[in-house]
Amino acid sequence: MIMMANLDTSNQLDQKTAFEEKCKKEYPGINIVLTDEDKGDSSTALQKFQDNLKAHPEIDTILCLEAIGGVSAANAIEELGIKNITILAIDDNKDTLQYIRDGKIWGTMAQNFYKMGYTAGEFAKDYLENKKVDSVVDSGTILITKDNIDTYQDEFYNK
Repeated sequence: MIMMANLDTSNQLDQKTAFEEKCKKEYPGINIVLTDEDKGDSSTALQKFQDNLKAHPEIDTILCLEAIGGVSAANAIEELGIKNITILAIDDNKDTLQYIRDGKIWGTMAQNFYKMGYTAGEFAKDYLENKKVDSVVDSGTILITKDNIDTYQDEFYNK
């Protein structure tokens, strides 16, 4: 199952499409049962997860493409008493990190927003100096799990 904020959010659509293409090419046994939207609202997300998990007991993995999804999914799973569902969240907000520590969420993908801003400043400077500006730059993404939750900030943000 994939949860998005809105089904037409462009960056989330890109992430969803890339995930689907990767699965199709390298993991053909993975079936995406459904994709839903929660409008970025935690109570809506909780209700949608509860309804979807009841309707689709075959769901064993949840991919969240917006920040509130992971915690809402974990809460729904706990309230329904379901075991063995893997949750991959997005963003390293406080609640998501705590749920990883508690074993309720397997992991989360975080972006290096500091590096994004810093790189934007470099782009602006280079443009003003008539230098070539790259159109694609990796500003950093990291998978955070129990294995690196206490060290990822040093590894990721101090590079």
